Parts: sequence; C-alpha cells; structure tokens
Amino acid sequence: MDLNEAVSKKPVNLEEALRKCGFGMFNYIFISLAGGLMACAFLELTSINFVLSIAQCDLNMSTREKGFLSAIGYVGVILSSHLWGFLADTKGRRATLIPSLIIAFISTFMSSLANNFWLLLFLRFANGFFISCASSTTFAYLGEFHDNNKRAKVLMIASIIYSIFNVLLPTFAIVTLNQDWSFYVPLIAVTYKPWRLFLLICGLPSLLCALVMIVLIPESPKFAYSQGDEPETLKILRRIYRLNYRKSILLYEVKSIVKDDEFNSRVQARPKGFLNFMWSQSLPFLKGHHLRNIMTASFIQFSVCNAANGFWTFFPEFMNNISTWKESSRDSATICEIYNTLSVHNNQTENVLKCKQNHELSTYAHIYEVVIIYGICYLIMSLLINWTGKLYLIIAIVLPAGISALLLIFIKVPTFSTYLYLVLLLSGLTISVVNASTVELFPTKMRAMAVSISMMMGRLGSTTGSMVIGLVIDKHCSKTFLMPMFLLIISCLLAFTIPNINKRRN
Repeated sequence: MDLNEAVSKKPVNLEEALRKCGFGMFNYIFISLAGGLMACAFLELTSINFVLSIAQCDLNMSTREKGFLSAIGYVGVILSSHLWGFLADTKGRRATLIPSLIIAFISTFMSSLANNFWLLLFLRFANGFFISCASSTTFAYLGEFHDNNKRAKVLMIASIIYSIFNVLLPTFAIVTLNQDWSFYVPLIAVTYKPWRLFLLICGLPSLLCALVMIVLIPESPKFAYSQGDEPETLKILRRIYRLNYRKSILLYEVKSIVKDDEFNSRVQARPKGFLNFMWSQSLPFLKGHHLRNIMTASFIQFSVCNAANGFWTFFPEFMNNISTWKESSRDSATICEIYNTLSVHNNQTENVLKCKQNHELSTYAHIYEVVIIYGICYLIMSLLINWTGKLYLIIAIVLPAGISALLLIFIKVPTFSTYLYLVLLLSGLTISVVNASTVELFPTKMRAMAVSISMMMGRLGSTTGSMVIGLVIDKHCSKTFLMPMFLLIISCLLAFTIPNINKRRN
C-alpha cells in the first residue's frame, strides 16, 4: 500500500494531528518518564542532605560547610536555568535533556568518590548545574506531545507520579545508609562507605531516564514544527501513532500539516545572541502591572522555597536528634535545645556525641510521612483548586506553616515539635498554586519566562535558606525559625494583592 493512498490528502493543523495519534502506550510511557525526570532533580538535589551528618567526620566538615554543601546544588540550578531554556528552545528538548542527564550522573558518580570537602562541593555544583535542565524543561516537553484538551490533565498526572517516585529517596536511604561496612580504595585514597553508595544510587535514575529517552522518546513534534521541519514532524507523529495503536504508520491519516504563524516561527524570530534574546524576553516585566505581578509571585516563591527547601536540608538531622533524645528518656526540651546538646561540632575540642554512622529508623519514618503527605495533598489540591480558588489554598498552607515556625521556638514537647516541623515543610505545596496563578496573569508570549523568573527566585530562596541556617544555627538556632515565620506571614498578606486570585472555576 502506498503511503499517499492510506492517508488523508487534506492538511490538518498540528493540534488535530496530535489528536489523530491517539492516547495509549506512548503517552503512558512518556507521562511516567516525565514524573521520573522531575524526581531525578529531586533525588539529585536533596540526597546530599541525608549524608551530611554521616559524612561530616569523613570529610572534616563544620556545620557552616554542611550548609554550603546543601545549598550548592541550588546555586547550580539558579545559574543554569536560563541557559537550559535557551538551549531547549534552539537545539531541541530531547537534544538538551539527554546529554545534561548523562553529565549529571557522571558528576554524581565522581562526587561519590570525592575525598575532601572542596572537591565534593564543586561536583555537587556541577550536578545541580546539569540536573537543572530536567526540572526546567520537562513540563514543556511533555505538554508539547498532547493537544489542548489533554495537556493540563497530563501535567497533573505527571506531578502525582513525581510524588510517588519521591518515595525512592527515603527507601534508598534506609536500604544503604544504615549498613555497617567500609573498604579502602588505595588508587584514589578513599574509604568507601554506605553514604557514598547512597549518592551513586540516587544518581542512577538520571542515567536510566536518559537511556529510556534515547530508545523510546523522540524530539517534540511542536519543536520540529516550529523549526519549519514538516517531514520530521510527521515522522514523530507517525512513531507515536504506531506505538499507541499498534498499527502500521501507513494507516496514519495525516499527510500534511497546516503552516500557521507558529510554523518556522522560532527560526525567524530568534534574536541574534543569547544576551539579546534574554533582554528582549525580560524587558516587558519591567513595566506596569507586569512588574508588580512578577515581583509578588517571585517573593512568594522565594519565601516558600526558603522555608520548605531550606529547612528540609536539616530535617534528617533534626529528626535524628529528636529520636535520640526521646530514647534516652531526657526531660522536655525545644527542638533547638535538643540540637545544641546533641549535634557534633567539629571545631570544638569537646564532642558531646560521637560522629554519627547512620540515622535512627524513626528518622526515615518521618521522611516517608513528608513524601506521602505531599503526594496526598497534591491530589486533594488538584480536586479543590477550581472549587475553592487559589487564595484559600495559599492561606490554608502558608499561614499554618508560618505559625508553626514561631511555635517551634517555644514548644518543649519533642513529638509536637516533629509535627510542627512537618507543617513548616508543607509550605512547599504553595509552589504549584503560585505557578498556576502566574500562568493566568501573563499573556502566552510571557508565560514561560514569568514562571522561569519566579521559580529562579524560589531556587534562590532555597539556597539562601540553606546557607543562612548553616551559618547561624550553631549559635542562634532559635532565631533561624524567625526567618520563615516573617517571610511566610508577609507572603500570606501579599497573596490578597494578586489579581483574580480568588477566582473560581466550574
């Protein structure tokens, strides 16, 4: 059968061509992969937090250095976010993601063999720099394989899968970190311990996702279309059709695609030079109501990431200390009193506690709680957001988190402090709500950059939170909780100023 005889001769637009590909095996694989790609960024950026208290004696790290090490990955993410967006728009989503994932894994592999703090710091920066591509490009890549009717639903499902994959982090930790073994590698003068294996395991999903993309996932059809490459666009669409329907590509009905304004648009409109591109995209945000809106969204993202991601850095250590304290049947104490008593201070001549070689099992239980609660809350929020409006969701998340930060300074019941800390970490749920609001506030040509700017400020908040906590927690532990309290309360008030924030949809 000739191909031209099996397909419709009438050109169709790209949205209709995507619909004719159906929804099946390819989509299921790609949605799962997208959730996995986002989880890769989570695993790579947060795995270091699990080994800080265990590796500090091996690498002679102070509390300040642990704060830097926890934050350095986010520094890499901040510095590379715009670069990956530019490369994904000019070179392609797939062509950018695959090498960045592979290099991110290589940097993780090398960091698992680092024998001093400064080498580990550099390699974790490199890892954050390259894994940033997965966190900033995945949503656009996934959305471009689906038509307008399915796109929002598909992105929501990918977020839920992302939450499910996040369970891998405490699972990897509990399987590896509590083992008691070591061996010396004379070639690189490193004593290999479970925490090094844990870092390596958390990097393996990045390599696995890259291999899956090489074998199964083509370039975005919308990217190929925007580059003016109709033959490549049709080739991609036929590949999707074959996987979804398990039929020959000869039966795919589309022979030609309508050339609208988007066809070849990125080739024609691309400014000369990276800096010119950045300036032309950023200039509208410096004017009028766009400036006010982007500043509000950026401040809220900075605040919630500062609270959620910044304090997540020390969550395993805080929980481990509380568990140790409760088991020793000591008197009631605040979370900071417990920390000041039990934490190791490498710069002091007298150690209160021996260097930790593993975490208490209850520490992992609390981490499971956070991950599972996040997944449940994402599901509930997806069902409620149109009914309640975004304002009530933001207040319901941010206000209790800010109050919890204040109470943590005074509460002397360790179990109660544990759950107050969990509420503080849940402030990160606001990130998706603010992103949804940001998309609605800006016109199509500004939306991607608006979300990119606000999320870049969020990552800056994560970095600032980790560094500030690491710098001051030893001498001023209680005061560290004042930072998220003030930021979250101000964010709660600013939420009322966002246009149409209380709008509800049927």
